Amino acid sequence: MKRFGRKSGIVAACAGAALLGGLVTAVPAMAAPSGCPEPSVRFALVTGSTLWGQSKASCNSAKTSTMTTEIKWDKNLLPDPLTAKNAMTDTRKDWTVGVSSCDNGNHRSYYARGYWKGGTYHDTTPRGVRAC
Repeated sequence: MKRFGRKSGIVAACAGAALLGGLVTAVPAMAAPSGCPEPSVRFALVTGSTLWGQSKASCNSAKTSTMTTEIKWDKNLLPDPLTAKNAMTDTRKDWTVGVSSCDNGNHRSYYARGYWKGGTYHDTTPRGVRAC
């Protein structure tokens, strides 16, 4: 029986992992419910300095799903820390989910994120603001 060197074993292990990786397929993210667009997302300051985010979509008929809106701190760290979150699970045609926060008066760069459950994230452009 021929003995393989250390490098050969590493190569064989990598080849095996690559072959196995080809057999395991990734589960794709679910899109918006059928007949519903991806949510439009907005971020603003309201009443002077309250952080506010909103996700909105209108479906062609009533659909059962969950829509989520988040306010995130845009930080050089992934994932970005969550500042506030609101989700709505319902059966409806017109969807609007809002969230607001003061975040202890911090001065940071924030953005809003909206998505359907299991769907693609949709982010606004980050803005540097001082929260209330």
